Amino acid sequence: MHALCLRHDGPVATIRQTFITLRQPLGIDMESADAPDRIGICHGDPETPGSFEYFAGVILDAPRAITGPLLPMRIEGGLYACHRLIGPYALIAPTMQALYGGCLPSYGFEPDDRPALELYRSPGRHHPPRACVTDLMIPIRKE
Repeated sequence: MHALCLRHDGPVATIRQTFITLRQPLGIDMESADAPDRIGICHGDPETPGSFEYFAGVILDAPRAITGPLLPMRIEGGLYACHRLIGPYALIAPTMQALYGGCLPSYGFEPDDRPALELYRSPGRHHPPRACVTDLMIPIRKE
C-alpha cells in the first residue's frame, strides 16, 4: 500500500491538526464523499520520549505530484492484529495500550518492528465522535 504523508510534530492530542494541514498541499477536500482514505502510521512508543513518530497520510489510487513537506511512504504487508474501534478518536491511545499490553501477549503474539496503522473509516468532521470508526492494526509475529 502506498500513501502520501505529513510528519506529525507535537503531542498525540494534536494529531488532528496534522490531518487538517495535510489536505492543503494535496488540494483535496477531506470531507467530500470521494476523499481518499486517511491513515495514521505510527513508530515507537508514545510513552517513551524521543521514540515516537507519527505520520498523517492518505491512501491514493493514482500517483500524485509531491509538493511541499509531503513524504511518500510504502506500507509493507504481513501479519497484523486488527481491532475495529467505534467511538471518539481519544480512545485510540488507551485501546492501543490495552492491545499491546494485554491482548496480544495473552494470545501468544509479539509486536513486530513494522509500524502500527490507524485506518480512519469515517468521513471527516461531520461525523459524531461516538460513531467514528477506526481500524487499529498492530504488526505481529507468532513466537
